[in-house]
Amino acid sequence: MKEAVTIGLFLVLVFGAVSFYLYSRLSYTEKRLGLMENMLLDIKMGIDGMNKEEPEYAPEPVPGEQPQPVEEDETEVLPEEETYYQSVLASAGSSEAREEKQEQATAETQQPTPNYESMSKDELVALCEKKGLKVGKRPGRKDLIAALRKGDSTSKSDETEVAGSSSSSSDLFPNAAPLNSEEVVAETLE
Repeated sequence: MKEAVTIGLFLVLVFGAVSFYLYSRLSYTEKRLGLMENMLLDIKMGIDGMNKEEPEYAPEPVPGEQPQPVEEDETEVLPEEETYYQSVLASAGSSEAREEKQEQATAETQQPTPNYESMSKDELVALCEKKGLKVGKRPGRKDLIAALRKGDSTSKSDETEVAGSSSSSSDLFPNAAPLNSEEVVAETLE
């Protein structure tokens, strides 16, 4: 009989532990669900509050203040219309002439730079031939673009060079004897 009592107590303890565990898990889950419901309710109430538009009320007019009419002494006196319009037209005509001269000057100095990347290979080859640039028999697109850009940069430097500014060794040293490159090479080899 002693064994039956021990087994009974053991079973009561096991069932008690299992039931306490299930009760604690159930209460924990209920608390979490309650907190989630409260947060969702707060969010919903906040969104509903933002969507409501409160009516705007116009301020009530002050009974003592009335707008006052402008007195004739306060009006601005303008010059005669004809003289005013003539001065405006004269100044506009001179400024238009200046703008036209400036536009012509900028149009003459600025040449549009072509966009080589948007051209086809045949167009690039034709442009190289037109500018007199030498490229190989079967040049690649990048080679053609590089040659055209190099040709553009050399032509720009030629245009910007001042007449008479190019100098050679004979200009710098007029009394120096001219060098024969074959003699110099032969002397250095010996």
